[in-house]
Amino acid sequence: MNETVRLTNNGSSPLQVPDIQFGFGDLSSLIARYNVTGTGYSVTTSEGQQGPQYVVSGGGQSVQPGANSTFSFKAVTGNIVSTTKNGTLAVELLTRPYFSVTANSMKLLIKMPASTQFKSSPPGYGRSYTGTNVTYYQTLANAAPLPALVQTSLIEQYSGQDFFPLVVYSAERLIAISPNGSPTVEDSISLRNMGTTQLTTLIVSPLTSGNGQVTILPSASPPLLSATNVGLSNGGIGLSSSLVSLAVDAGANLTITYEYPLAQRYYNVTGGTVRITIPTSPPIRAYIDSYTIAMSVPPGATASGGTKQVLSMVGPFQQGTARFSYNLSIGWGLSDGLPLASLVFVLALIGLFAARAVGLGAEEEEEEESATELASDMVKAFEEKTSLINGLFEDIPSTDPNQLNKAYFDELRSRLDTFRSRALQRLNELKLKSGSRKFVDLLGQIHETEREVDRAARDMLNLYDQFYTRRMRREVFDRLLPNYKKRLEKALNQLSDELNVAQRESKLL
Repeated sequence: MNETVRLTNNGSSPLQVPDIQFGFGDLSSLIARYNVTGTGYSVTTSEGQQGPQYVVSGGGQSVQPGANSTFSFKAVTGNIVSTTKNGTLAVELLTRPYFSVTANSMKLLIKMPASTQFKSSPPGYGRSYTGTNVTYYQTLANAAPLPALVQTSLIEQYSGQDFFPLVVYSAERLIAISPNGSPTVEDSISLRNMGTTQLTTLIVSPLTSGNGQVTILPSASPPLLSATNVGLSNGGIGLSSSLVSLAVDAGANLTITYEYPLAQRYYNVTGGTVRITIPTSPPIRAYIDSYTIAMSVPPGATASGGTKQVLSMVGPFQQGTARFSYNLSIGWGLSDGLPLASLVFVLALIGLFAARAVGLGAEEEEEEESATELASDMVKAFEEKTSLINGLFEDIPSTDPNQLNKAYFDELRSRLDTFRSRALQRLNELKLKSGSRKFVDLLGQIHETEREVDRAARDMLNLYDQFYTRRMRREVFDRLLPNYKKRLEKALNQLSDELNVAQRESKLL
């Protein structure tokens, strides 16, 4: 259960966040784990008429006029699915939680596993379809505090695997870099079979085709003799197959690790930067106590920004995205002894379309890069920074608001500094090469325009920072944002025009 609450102050003076109680009726006694996420919020329990009540406190914080504050309360229940005498699957279903204050709007969602639905919709609920998934929904206006409603609902269509009782202790999704520079994924899952029968098929959610192939890596629990390539069947790994031989007996534990290439739709290459955007939903359709998403960077490659996220109490419907990026250097490819085909890929990835020749004779060793080549490198460096800036302001609104804190925005500023230093280094190298006063003046103008781009980007970043860290009201933010966007767009367009002129003029030097 995931209860997300948004508190908005529509008044003219600050209001203190009230304590808010949640109740889940008969399901309260079945809750195994719970927590709350949101800056400054904490949760305690108390006894109520319908069992334990969960009290979320704002820690004395206030919401400014026109601003808002958001938190999420998550709870995991057990033993709610059972089989009736005639073999039909039944589930104890929470159709409305107890909520201690009146809500202007309450949206209730019941999300079902793939190819699974109730025999009839819960009273008052509509339903919608997305592929093979069904979501039941109900929206209430001015919802006053009422007792929680729990009912028994019968499942009409389901796969036994959807409701196989598992406890998943931990999971890790590691993004690594393959020898040819492209990203690969290594998923690791630790679980316990809580059922009464052997687990023979494990349904997973890899970032590739559901009928693709993964390589199961040697594991200590239990051990494999060597890595094994297996095909998926609708996301299922056949644990009892002769290739895998990892069927899990009732009450037994399993840690399984497998790897595969990251599907192309999850990453793109811009200049010398590989940008990765993956969902934060877990690699298995279950609730996970601890889930880590990380990126491993080998020597010779550099990460741009953070490389690790740790999430707790993650559910199968977890929403959000994790973003990573890295750059490869020529030295990394050469030191690993890549074959020629792979090395050509790395060179194209970095964007060094005209590289200095080495080891081809004394005359060629002394040859210096031309102004055209230096200009091409400079343009690429500025394009990388432009791509970073555009990416930042696409990423911020789609990021989990609970992650938009001071550390998050400080990390974005650090990324801007890194890309700016690289671009200015290329510009200064070109200045030293040029003997034309006119061309040097053009580079000086590019430097001035770049300063305006940098100032505009930082001012806009500060605007987002103040709003998401609750130091600015929504109405002020909405009024200022269009002007900040126009200023940045104007500066970026001017920089693009000047870079095109510099590219052309460099050919005449």
